[in-house]
Amino acid sequence: MKRPRAGSGPDAEQPPARRAPLAPDGLPWTRASPHVDGDWPSHVYVPVPGAALDGAPGKVAAALGAAFSAVAADGDGCHHLSLSRQFALRRHQIEPFAAALREALAGKRAFGAWLACAPAAAELLSNDAATRTFATLPVEVDDAADAGGDDEPTALQRLVAAVDSAMTAFALPPYYTPARFHVSVASGRGDLRGDAPAPGGGEDDDDDDDAADPDDTWIDVDAVVLRCGDKVFRMRLAGDAG
Repeated sequence: MKRPRAGSGPDAEQPPARRAPLAPDGLPWTRASPHVDGDWPSHVYVPVPGAALDGAPGKVAAALGAAFSAVAADGDGCHHLSLSRQFALRRHQIEPFAAALREALAGKRAFGAWLACAPAAAELLSNDAATRTFATLPVEVDDAADAGGDDEPTALQRLVAAVDSAMTAFALPPYYTPARFHVSVASGRGDLRGDAPAPGGGEDDDDDDDAADPDDTWIDVDAVVLRCGDKVFRMRLAGDAG
């Protein structure tokens, strides 16, 4: 008769149950699509140093109420300016996709942009499945640094077009149209767009539209990051963002 393996009897100590992974704001992720073994969750973005946000995640979350939590910076201390939707790659696709993205970005130059950090500037957006709502701060390209005219795509739009070319080559969906460039600073579960109070408290904005907002902060768009699970590819853009 075979001996039972150690740890396999009815009184053996069982391993702890696996906990659901947490989102950056500490809430459990709600999957927008079923998990598929072998898929690597992936994202293309511009890293934005957390220091540039000047405490905006906590301020915006507090203004929106208990249903929202601040989005924490990633392991590198950065928040994300998305250049792609969330997507999935198979393991064997990761290196070829990274190579295609690097080729698409070749020759793209660094530039600067303005991030509106005041809570009053926050806008609520949901993910595709409306399972999560994000409070986002808008990002706009500095006109003086952008070579595009009124009828030309901005530097950010051209950067997304380059990313889209790599995405479509792998039969992946392009970025949203129209693109609404932003940094997510708070989030809550479900579709909360009609329930949350206005982050700015309904204050009127009497400032001159052409005047610089003291709450705006300058960010350098000088690198693009591809994250596939725990694999990170950082791709520098040419030149100086300043």
